[in-house]
Amino acid sequence: MSSVEVPLSHSSNPNDTFDVRQPKPSATFSPSIWGDHFLSYASLEVDAELEQHVQELKEEVRRMLTTSPENVSQKLNLIDDIQHLGVSYHFGNEIEEILQKIHKSSYDLDDLYTAALLFRLLRQQGYNVSCAMDQLPEYMKVCYRALLDVYNEIHEKLLHDGKLYRIHHAREAVLILNMN
Repeated sequence: MSSVEVPLSHSSNPNDTFDVRQPKPSATFSPSIWGDHFLSYASLEVDAELEQHVQELKEEVRRMLTTSPENVSQKLNLIDDIQHLGVSYHFGNEIEEILQKIHKSSYDLDDLYTAALLFRLLRQQGYNVSCAMDQLPEYMKVCYRALLDVYNEIHEKLLHDGKLYRIHHAREAVLILNMN
């Protein structure tokens, strides 16, 4: 067999060639200190048991999601945990159904954390919800009234300075939240 010579494309000299039939140098590496331990570790029996356990855990989580929602806060926290674990794609239908029911119903959310969690989860699922959600707790209304008083004070100062237009939009937004 005759050797085939191919021009080197990276060479500055167009007459430089190499022989493609010439064997390439090989590297010899020392054997791994682990040997083939990890290659022989996986067995079909272990995989079948693991798959069975995974299926059982998925069904347990599915049961937790589909039981009647006695406590909306617990359901929302469960959905949030499932999403943080990165396994929500296994329970997409169940999560969608729960959030759809919660979105259609009105719940008296008594703490800011649960209201914020509901708002975030609904927005992540593509629901169009306002930041007030019509369920603003009574203790938050006190905060908004105090904020509205601050805006009234700023209103008086800006009126005196001739820059009243700056406060109008902020004040209207607080009024809307306070009425909900």
